[in-house]
Amino acid sequence: MQSISMLLRALTALLLSAPLCAQQVWYVNSGAPAGGNGLAWATAFDDLQAALQAPNVDDQIWVAAGKYFPSHEETPGSPRTATFNLPMGIKIYGGFDGSETSLSQRAELFHQTILSGDLGVTGDTSDNAYRVVLINRNPQNLSTLLDGFTVEHGNANGPTGLPERGAGIYVTLDLTSPSWGVNFDLKNCTLRKNLAIYGAAMTVDNIAIVRLTDCHFTGNSSVERGGALQVHSASARVYNCEFDRNWALKGGAIFLNSIAFDVSGVNPRVRFVNCLFHDNAADRGGAAFINGGQIVRGIGTFLNCTVANNTAISVGGGFFARTETQIPAILEIYNSIVWNNCAPLNPQLFGPGTTMTYTNIRGGWDGSTNFSADPGFVNEAQRDYHTRAGSRVHDAGDNGAMLPDLNDLDNDGNLFELVPLDMDGKPRFKDDKYSRNTGAGTGRPVDLGAYEF
Repeated sequence: MQSISMLLRALTALLLSAPLCAQQVWYVNSGAPAGGNGLAWATAFDDLQAALQAPNVDDQIWVAAGKYFPSHEETPGSPRTATFNLPMGIKIYGGFDGSETSLSQRAELFHQTILSGDLGVTGDTSDNAYRVVLINRNPQNLSTLLDGFTVEHGNANGPTGLPERGAGIYVTLDLTSPSWGVNFDLKNCTLRKNLAIYGAAMTVDNIAIVRLTDCHFTGNSSVERGGALQVHSASARVYNCEFDRNWALKGGAIFLNSIAFDVSGVNPRVRFVNCLFHDNAADRGGAAFINGGQIVRGIGTFLNCTVANNTAISVGGGFFARTETQIPAILEIYNSIVWNNCAPLNPQLFGPGTTMTYTNIRGGWDGSTNFSADPGFVNEAQRDYHTRAGSRVHDAGDNGAMLPDLNDLDNDGNLFELVPLDMDGKPRFKDDKYSRNTGAGTGRPVDLGAYEF
């Protein structure tokens, strides 16, 4: 009996210590010979599409630098519906040189690892994929990660009933087969030169939850709304991201509408933390358009953001918030810099009732903690929005407005500490001995804007 008992204990310990199934890494290299099985760099798949058919939940896909084109047609016989439809519950890493044996060795060739929608004649957008990347189902409430890619040349210009939004990345829940809302992380990615009617670089809708970290949205264009990002009936946390040279009729970079509850069931909003918006353009809302209406509204929070040199043709060079509708938009701006935006009317911000505190906004804004002073950018002409020693924006923020580090910028697993890093990944709450502390809260006051001095 004693030997049986010892055997049972040993088996129990083994079961508890071992994973239910081994995590597999699948390898992809566009320069590999055809016919590989994807089990090592030496036998890598030469096509990302093949790797997407292989993984189980919790598997990883490692992709070497190169250019990859989608080939899976969502509508068979319609070439422009080809897309990379990402399985849920896996992690897809790009930027490898094809020699790495651990993730920590990754060469970070993110700009050279390209997911392209330029399917037909090079440079002719009329035959490009409607959507380069698609995430649209999640039967098990799993999270998918895409990390270290450039996504470009999607063209969501389909007629009514065909893709009109999310040319670079479209995140949605397929309502024809109900399941959990889509849960998606995007890190270290550039989304560029995508075209659409709505949300050209990325559209998030239908109760999806996304986290965007260290991403760059540049040179995207929408006919109607959200040149870079449109969020509709969904929640998003956007940390340490740059938006520049995007264009749309409403919201050159951002359009927010009908935001759903986030994962905690409260604070139904999109949050931008440590983000930089510059040189975006629109008719209204050069950087961002926060919508309101009779049925829906957008809710947006901007914390420690720099919004500068954006342009609106009519009104709201920086922000346009529809706060005078039956269901008004909600716009909150804290610890930020809103400077040198341009429009015939309300060049920095249109949005009566906007909540703004501890913000440097050109021309000023109601509230004793807001001010208008030259922020002292290092080189505004060259779009260097770091600030010089002695700037009025240093040590001038409200630590009480800081949000938890829900995107885990420092990778320490602690999501409840205050955001510890700035857009450069450098520590917050540093002192500038040449600036007077004018902020609030416990400890050394945080600087305003995307960068700490």
